[in-house]
Amino acid sequence: MSTTSTRTRPQMMLTNDAPRFVGKGRRRRPVVAIASIALVMFCIATFTSLYVHAGNRVAVLAIAHDIPQGHTINRGDLEVVRVSFSEDLAPVSAQDFSQIVGRTAAVSLLRGTLLSKSELAAHGGPDRGQAVVGVATKAGQLPAGGVAVGDHVDVILTGSPATLAGGISEGSSPTSSAAATGQLEIGGVLASNAIVTGVAVPTSSSPDTIVVSVLISTSMAPIVASASAAGQAALVLVG
Repeated sequence: MSTTSTRTRPQMMLTNDAPRFVGKGRRRRPVVAIASIALVMFCIATFTSLYVHAGNRVAVLAIAHDIPQGHTINRGDLEVVRVSFSEDLAPVSAQDFSQIVGRTAAVSLLRGTLLSKSELAAHGGPDRGQAVVGVATKAGQLPAGGVAVGDHVDVILTGSPATLAGGISEGSSPTSSAAATGQLEIGGVLASNAIVTGVAVPTSSSPDTIVVSVLISTSMAPIVASASAAGQAALVLVG
């Protein structure tokens, strides 16, 4: 004998029509979508700009060590670095190296920073107490390789002090302590550790003469100029 199970209509309705939890659909706001797209485009543009400029590096001048205000910049004060920068910056190109040496720092310069022409004195002249003197040299009066802007040299007297303008006699005391022995004599140092600020190429009228401009103390300028005019000044490259 078999038994058949039957369900009443209320039970079937309860089973088929059980309550369901359906989440309410939520539409994405247009403002959020636009902002997301804009952010993605900005990131792409930034990455592209960095990628393009990463390989577009240029050689510029940087400060090798701290430089006080009023200091005359020499070769050892600068170093060449390769950087990529925006148009808002105006660093000095490494090609202008020779033009910067001998200039005066208008402000204090910090080690590792890029040099800007606005940080230099408007004029390229010497500071108070210093003078730029041209020394006419020929073969044997300067190193075989010559000298370059920024080099440090000693100005040597190669002739007798009696032949110099001003009536300086041999053995007399110079006007500066730059002389090696404290007296002006043949082979003595007229100016020590002078900085080369310019080198003029020989002219057709003086093909054997090279004029080298050096930065020295004002007190020694007349003696060095006299020795140069008499052809009795030689330059020695020093460290």
